[in-house]
Order: sequence, then C-alpha cells, then structure tokens
Amino acid sequence: MKGEVELKLKDFIPRYVVNHFKLIRLKYKNSESIINTYNISNSCQIGRECIIDFETSLSLGTVVGDYSYINSNCNITNTQIGTFTSISSNCVIGASQHPINYMSTSPRIYSENNILGVPAFFESKPKKTIIGDDCWIGANVVIMDGVKVGNGSIIGAGAVVTKDIEEYSIAVGTPAKVIKKRFDEKSVEYLRKINWTQLPLKDIRKMKGIFIKKDFWNEPDL
Repeated sequence: MKGEVELKLKDFIPRYVVNHFKLIRLKYKNSESIINTYNISNSCQIGRECIIDFETSLSLGTVVGDYSYINSNCNITNTQIGTFTSISSNCVIGASQHPINYMSTSPRIYSENNILGVPAFFESKPKKTIIGDDCWIGANVVIMDGVKVGNGSIIGAGAVVTKDIEEYSIAVGTPAKVIKKRFDEKSVEYLRKINWTQLPLKDIRKMKGIFIKKDFWNEPDL
C-alpha cells in the first residue's frame, strides 16, 4: 500500500546475527589473514597474513598490503596501505573533509539528499590516502585524506598529519612535523636498492642476517 514501509526478511534478523555472518564471510574470504571485525566493505582488499583487529572499519576501496596489521578501533577510508605496515589503535585515516568557504559545514546542507532539495554541491568523498611500506603509525593518529606517508616512516602517537611525509621520516605533533630522519642517505639508498618489502618471503628470509643487526645493517657481510 502506498505510503507504507516495505519490509524485507533481513529487517527481522537481529543486527548481531547479520554481523556474525558478515564476519564469517570475511574470515573465509581472507583465510590467510586474521580478521576480527565485520566492518569491512566489499570494495576493500586485504593481503596475505594481515591482522585487522576488533572494531576497526575499512571502507571505500581501502587496500591493505601483505603482512600489515591494523589494531583496534581504527577508521580507515579510501586508503592504500603498503606491506609490513603497523597501525596502532584509535587511528583515523583518510577521513572526508567538510567545506570551509560555504556558509555551512553541515553535510545535511551540501551532500546528497540534503534538506535544501538541491543536487549535492560539495564533493565529500575523501581523496586517496597512501601509507607506504613498513610504516609505523602510533596510537590516536589522524591522517587527513589525500596525504602520502612515505615508506619506512614513523608517525608519533596523537599526531595530526595534514601534509605529505617523506620516506624514513619521524613526524610528531599537531599538525605533524618531521623532527628527524631515521637513517642517513647511504642507508636510505641501500633500502631503495634492495626494496625488501616487495620480495618473496623466501628471499626475505635469506636476509635474516641483516634484519637482526642493530647497527651497520646497511653493510652486510659478504
């Protein structure tokens, strides 16, 4: 009857049951990884031997590279995450922005189905955010959409990243600023040359003598 709400079978299934089956499907689809959250949209891709922990949400085509992990209660949108990258808890990465030059910042005004009854007039979909290989993102970090964090970088806990971070940098603060480089240029050149994060696992294991060195690892024994 006109005006009545159309009810479907799924409307009568408790939400926790639906979420349980979502989680089962995700675990089956990503059987080489540990998946502890159902908040992963169908457009996302997860690599081999990843860990995605409780209450974390991945959306809008987010891609997680092999051997990376994302701790609990993160919200990650439209983001490319490299291999061997570590993301701590309570991070927000790639969140959409609101307009600042229009009269209102509210999505109820500018987005689709707005209360004005006009077509959406501000693009709220976040730009692609890129987190490189072997990065370490500390707890409670916010990384704005469209930002690129270079390979091997460290973002200190609580930082707000609004601009690109060069590879092998350590950045802290609000807004985040680079306080030092992790390695000298010789070491960085060596890392670029071997590009170990893209090697097959069997080749990475052959390099164990380098990985376990605390100092002078860029001068492997011949």
